Amino acid sequence: MRCRRTDGFALVAVLWILVVVGVVGVTFQVGARAERRAAANMRAESRGRWAGRAGLALVLSQIDNTVHQSGLAFGLRAAGDTVLSPIEFVSGDVLVSAVALDARARLNLNVASHRQLTALAGAVGLSAEEAVVLAASILDWRDADDLRRARGAEARDYAAMQPPARPKNALFQTVDELLTVRGVTPAVYARIAPYVTTAGDGRVNLNAAPLPVLLTVSGIDRAATAAILARRRAGPFRNQFEVLESLPRRVRDRIQENLGAFADAIAFSPRDLEIRVRAAGPGSPLVTETRAIVRLDGGSAWTLTEVVGP
Repeated sequence: MRCRRTDGFALVAVLWILVVVGVVGVTFQVGARAERRAAANMRAESRGRWAGRAGLALVLSQIDNTVHQSGLAFGLRAAGDTVLSPIEFVSGDVLVSAVALDARARLNLNVASHRQLTALAGAVGLSAEEAVVLAASILDWRDADDLRRARGAEARDYAAMQPPARPKNALFQTVDELLTVRGVTPAVYARIAPYVTTAGDGRVNLNAAPLPVLLTVSGIDRAATAAILARRRAGPFRNQFEVLESLPRRVRDRIQENLGAFADAIAFSPRDLEIRVRAAGPGSPLVTETRAIVRLDGGSAWTLTEVVGP
């Protein structure tokens, strides 16, 4: 009997050893797979980062060539708000796409007034009520205080959300931050995002801005935007007097009552270019995005003022 009990104990011990070995083996395999995935992700991120920098360098080279050939920022002609032809190439196995945008062809979220934000929201199809709420919420989100505007939203309103959140109380760094503003749903964001930026001096380039952005200029209505767009097809505006000549008489008379403010709000060429570079590897969920700002200093001079990204 003692021999049989000893044999049984030995068998149970062997079985437990096999179980432990099996668990250790599975754990090792899982850990090894996780390490391989992490290493692959690091390699993909590194390739994306360097491919993105290559895309940025290519855009900067094109900008440099263009301004040196023309000698003026007027040499940068927009197709919509795209200053240069979009770039797309493959670096290794990474697809890189890059675009240079005229910041003056979009509305700057950080300097736009309540009137401008309301006008833009209405121009992209939001109701009058939705436009007012959106404008107030954006201004409350970017200002430094917790004083709530009428129909806006501050810390107490964000705390009541599910899940709770907080307004940034600082300037927008990226357009994507709009999605953190109360009331900005993905559908609203999709309408607004193509017409806003976080770069530039806030002036509107009448030679490049699309209709919704033109409508944010004080004194400009839909009849005026139609006249501006028609005149643009014949050639670019050079000064405010050419703009006034193209406008309906009633609009021209209204603008001339405050011509100085109108002149301060408009421009006729780019000044700050927003460069966006996107790099994505095949089959990888990792996407590397780089954003840079180029300031056109006049003549053929330009300065890289900001780079955000890996």
